[in-house]
Amino acid sequence: LIWRALELMDNESTTVEQVNAHITERDTFVANILHILRRTQDLFDDSDAESANKVERAVISTICDMVLYYYNSSTLPSSHPAHSMRLQLSIRDSQDVWAHCTALITPADTTQDADLNAA
Repeated sequence: LIWRALELMDNESTTVEQVNAHITERDTFVANILHILRRTQDLFDDSDAESANKVERAVISTICDMVLYYYNSSTLPSSHPAHSMRLQLSIRDSQDVWAHCTALITPADTTQDADLNAA
């Protein structure tokens, strides 16, 4: 999706229809991976927390990459059809991504606290 977005941004012959189709595909993808992010804890049992963390990290890094790459569209002239492709998460989505980021970098138990203090 990101490479296709960059192609649309770089091409002077990009059409509004192409951009709209891409945005629809992108937004569907984002909605699906955010759903996975929200369900990560339900998908894995407590004994497989490492797998849950890996999925969370993958989803969060994907979202962050997409936000950064799609931001490039705002640097295009306003007359370019791809100018409107910037990815802006809803408040709820932003809060969920932030909460999962914080949970990944904030120790959840005293063993992790002790490990961090010892480091």
